[in-house]
Amino acid sequence: MNYYLLENTNPQFCGLVPVVDYIVALEYPELWEEAEYVSKCESEPLPSLENWKPIRYRPYREAGKNTTVADFDSLPVIVSSRVIETLGDFFHKHGDFYPLIVEDYNDDDRQFFMYQCRTIIDCLDETRSEGEYYGSNTERMTLVHTAFFMHDKIPDDTDIFSIPYGTHKRDIFVSERVRDALKTIQPPLTGFELVAEGENQFADVFVNKKHKKYENKHR
Repeated sequence: MNYYLLENTNPQFCGLVPVVDYIVALEYPELWEEAEYVSKCESEPLPSLENWKPIRYRPYREAGKNTTVADFDSLPVIVSSRVIETLGDFFHKHGDFYPLIVEDYNDDDRQFFMYQCRTIIDCLDETRSEGEYYGSNTERMTLVHTAFFMHDKIPDDTDIFSIPYGTHKRDIFVSERVRDALKTIQPPLTGFELVAEGENQFADVFVNKKHKKYENKHR
């Protein structure tokens, strides 16, 4: 079984950004508590659904871009109701959907959700993977460029999972079964990019020109 990083690098569609962040809160101090909550939800494990307070998002529209919001966005993982309708069996099995409030967007009748993967597997093979180590954690890879997994640690029925550390702890990896299901959906879901195990996820992204790539220090 092969696995793929699910990400959005498609520039044809606009993504969603919080209505309130720290920059907004600096101008409107009464929104500081909301900004802190948004920041926490985008970087840490989400609370239980019972304790969830929907975050306000809005489309981020750049000049020359399609003004339609994609069905999938990453960092954090945000999906449309079309993803639930077509791939819900896979996603529900491994995580939860948290409803969002999307303002200034009436182009269609889709709803949007933040997705929290609950299947966490410490399976990254750091002896083969390539990436970067920085910050206080020098023993575990912080930013993965090319991922290889220890397949014996991944149960056969796993279709979506995350790894427990580094910048990828909020990313999701999917199985060949999810990849194959994506190919059959018509009209196609938008925003999905699959990076196969063993491929450099930054190969075609401008940010790769800014980051020094180097092999695992344990090689």
